[in-house]
Amino acid sequence: PPARTLSSELPVRVSSKADPATFSIPLRVSVPPDPSVASPSAPASPRVTVTPVRELVDVRNQADGLIHAAEKTLKDLGDKASSEERMSIESAVSDLKTVLEKDDKEAIEKKTAALAEASGALAQKLYSEQQAESSGEAQQAESGEDVVDAEFEEVDKDDQSKSA
Repeated sequence: PPARTLSSELPVRVSSKADPATFSIPLRVSVPPDPSVASPSAPASPRVTVTPVRELVDVRNQADGLIHAAEKTLKDLGDKASSEERMSIESAVSDLKTVLEKDDKEAIEKKTAALAEASGALAQKLYSEQQAESSGEAQQAESGEDVVDAEFEEVDKDDQSKSA
């Protein structure tokens, strides 16, 4: 008996607080005929290995999520990112989007890693700048306060009432 092809849409939800998105990934699985079935009238039992398809879907989802995060970060940063960093990330996003049009899992993983590296360098730079700003603010707060050193002495209530 000939192989059967099953087609379906796999709904995928990528969500963030600011921008939830839902899209569908076309899914097509070919079910080979069962060689142990001799009779053509008997239905073929499906022997589908979902693992490679699942792995491809997971890699694609990870890539889509990273693209979304990188684009959102660039948009949120505005002019804080240098033109070199911006171009590096935009180039990596473009390359990854091109590779996502095909079903080559290894190529998607490679381009996802390249985008993660490019956006990771920017994230590291921004994190160190934020740490420097917060430590600078803390030092300003400490130096801006009027602190008075004083000595004090505890007075016992019994001693006060005897002397009065």
